[in-house]
Amino acid sequence: SDEEGCSAIIPAPNICSDYGDMFMCDGNSTCLESSKRCDRNHDCIDLTDEFGCTNETIAVKVSNLILMATDNTSLKVAWDEKYIGHADPPIEYLPSIVQQSAASNHKAWKNDTWTTSKSHLFKDLTPNTVYLVKIYAKYNKTIFPPLHREIKYFTTEVGVPTSPLLVKVHQQGENLTIEWTAPLKPNGHIVAYHVYVSHPSKDLEYKVEEGTSLTLQDIKSIFYPNERNLTVWVTAENNEYISPSSDKKIFQFKIVDSPIKVRVQFMDESSVTLTWDPVDKVDGYLLSYIRKEKNIFITGKRTKDIKKTTVTVDNLAPGVTYIFDVQSYMDDLRGPPNTLEVTMKGTRVPAPPNFKATNKNFTTTVNLTWDPPLYKEKRHWSYSVMWGKSTNELKQTNNTAEMSNTSYEVDGLEACQTYSMAVMVSKPIGYGRVSQIQIETGEDPLAPPKNVRVETKFKNCYKNCTLVITWDSSCPGSESYTDLMYLLDIKEITRNEPVSTFKLPGGNHLNVKHHVHLHWGGHYRVNLSTIIDDEASGPKVGRSSKPIFVDGPEYPAPKQLEYIPNGNDDTFYWRSGHESSDMPEHILKMKPTFVLYVSYDKNLSKPRTYESKTRNLVVPDLQHSTIYYAAVALKDDDGYYSPKSPIIGFQKDPADIIVMSKTSVVGVVTSVVVVVLLLLAVVAVLAVRHRRLARSFITFANTHYDRNQGTTLITTADNNLDEDDDSPMIRGFSDDEPLVIA
Repeated sequence: SDEEGCSAIIPAPNICSDYGDMFMCDGNSTCLESSKRCDRNHDCIDLTDEFGCTNETIAVKVSNLILMATDNTSLKVAWDEKYIGHADPPIEYLPSIVQQSAASNHKAWKNDTWTTSKSHLFKDLTPNTVYLVKIYAKYNKTIFPPLHREIKYFTTEVGVPTSPLLVKVHQQGENLTIEWTAPLKPNGHIVAYHVYVSHPSKDLEYKVEEGTSLTLQDIKSIFYPNERNLTVWVTAENNEYISPSSDKKIFQFKIVDSPIKVRVQFMDESSVTLTWDPVDKVDGYLLSYIRKEKNIFITGKRTKDIKKTTVTVDNLAPGVTYIFDVQSYMDDLRGPPNTLEVTMKGTRVPAPPNFKATNKNFTTTVNLTWDPPLYKEKRHWSYSVMWGKSTNELKQTNNTAEMSNTSYEVDGLEACQTYSMAVMVSKPIGYGRVSQIQIETGEDPLAPPKNVRVETKFKNCYKNCTLVITWDSSCPGSESYTDLMYLLDIKEITRNEPVSTFKLPGGNHLNVKHHVHLHWGGHYRVNLSTIIDDEASGPKVGRSSKPIFVDGPEYPAPKQLEYIPNGNDDTFYWRSGHESSDMPEHILKMKPTFVLYVSYDKNLSKPRTYESKTRNLVVPDLQHSTIYYAAVALKDDDGYYSPKSPIIGFQKDPADIIVMSKTSVVGVVTSVVVVVLLLLAVVAVLAVRHRRLARSFITFANTHYDRNQGTTLITTADNNLDEDDDSPMIRGFSDDEPLVIA
């Protein structure tokens, strides 16, 4: 009856399907669950839920899937069923499970066997892992998939973490640094590491709650000098358990003694000779020195590597106090310094007099002049010149020059800017006092723009997002160069490709603003310079401002990278981070490529890369018993990348193969060679014996042949054949009888 009158009836759209597995009744005004159709109960007022039902109208749906029990390697689930129609037992169920990160790959789902039970225990699971579980139903060879709402997430409990890896011990002077790598399987959140340092006199334990390293200060005071052999190991602690200990690392720390009796052997106005007693079993000595007084232009220590116990230091300043430190060293270890304070003889070298700065034609080039210092004797002086836009910049600047003349030209300065200039003697008797002066530069059409700054506007942006670049003119308010233009150069540095170059109008504006579009995942370098139009030589490009580096909006990194071993087809699964609901629409619709990085190094240096359009990848060439590290990133169609996912460590399980040592291989080869040689010897003996018997038989037959009778007579009295006495009787034979020799 369900097909009668179909030509005259146009079925109404099933709007209830928008709410799940439901159907309409009561004149399309009521939505009921499909399980209430054909269940022999009238649930609709118009009774249409029982129309057209036969014994063949049967469907089975799993419902109320719940977690009954769990531990760190198993999940026990239970469920009910709902019928559409009149289903009679037996009904079979197929439990299926997969890790959440691999849910998008149907091949990753693991199905157990069909069962009539309404509960199931999943075993051999990974601790602290989210799983998806679904149950298929089967009746009369028809399989019914579960409703979407009955595919549920369950999580295994925290398990025991595996041991920390790659414990390393380094000594730096009298400090000991212990480093390690996190467990390959934390099986929970690692909350702390326990570092154990053991030696004959005491055992020490240190708890590290952040990072994977520990530095012990002044180990000489912790351990006795005659007990330098240490045993170090590490354990990891997660929310519930502590891991087994790592491999134990045996380390012998060294103590380097300090040089003793450091003293002055000779001194004059500009040099000093120091000496000290030797230290046993060291590779050499390090001498460093610095002026005691605070001089903003002379900072940092000067260091010399010395193999002997005497050293002469030249080019020191008369009348200045120096602090000398002498250390002995062994390999990369340094002992504590021995300090000596020395005041040089003589009087201080004065500052160069008549220090002047001139700005010819009021440009960005400054000419500096000065006179030699008024010292007690004439010398061939060398000078050091420094400049900067402030006192702080003058102290830390790299803008320095060395010369022997009493003049210097500084060019390429910023326009309309006040600079501090300084000069002092640098050689041959150390640094003298300083002369300083200030000067303001003039206009320069080729000077770089000032105060270049960027502002990003990435909120709710589409494919290209806005970067606002603002800058000031090199000489604010100047009306000398009204035809000035700006050259804005933007380059994407990851792909090393130019993005765009803009020629922008200039003028006498105080500041200028420009908008640029940036790509998602891009990393950019921004340079800005001026352009002037020279009638004689054509356009000239000025000096560029300091580059500014800016990043475009980031693609969300993939997450939950998982390694699942599978024989020779080891598989990686991950979840995409760009499908979050708060992403722009074009990001949600993109079909990116994923790049998997695999390396032996935890920093992913020199990785092997693999690409996939899906959220899983099979890597067939991993070696057994080798520790690897991996991460995955998103790459769009234009070649821009997201950040990498968190790095995971993993190890491919050892293969079931026989591994032979070199000694075993040599033994096997030797045995085979001996057997082959024995076989060859036996064959040779048999061949010689056969040839001898053949010759004896031919000779014997020829001597016993009777031409008259045409026969050969062989009797037992003949011994020429050299056979044993128990040889059988051989009768004679004639020409017409075949001779058979066995």
